[in-house]
Amino acid sequence: AGVRYLPVSSAPPPVRLAEITGTVDETTLTARFEQGRAQLTDTVGGHMSAVLPVVGWGQWIAEVADTVAAAGAALVADGGIPRGIVTAHDVTAMLTAPARDPSGDGAWR
Repeated sequence: AGVRYLPVSSAPPPVRLAEITGTVDETTLTARFEQGRAQLTDTVGGHMSAVLPVVGWGQWIAEVADTVAAAGAALVADGGIPRGIVTAHDVTAMLTAPARDPSGDGAWR
């Protein structure tokens, strides 16, 4: 499916959650390019939107589904470190997939 959202950081890697200042999303950026409102010479910061909501690495999918659905995606954090992004599409795929839980505890890992 590809990358739909990218977090923007105010610091170089390794990045901490507090250093995430916004998000660039594919849909908005594509629309701006098509409308002539974005150029390849623009800065990333000029096209970022708000920081995605944050969900915990160990939270269950059912716990984060509403948050992810409302925002379209959420930043997954573990101990103050961003680990990835989960999208509404990802959650839908997980909720409709056959049950598999290698850890046995039902947590999203």
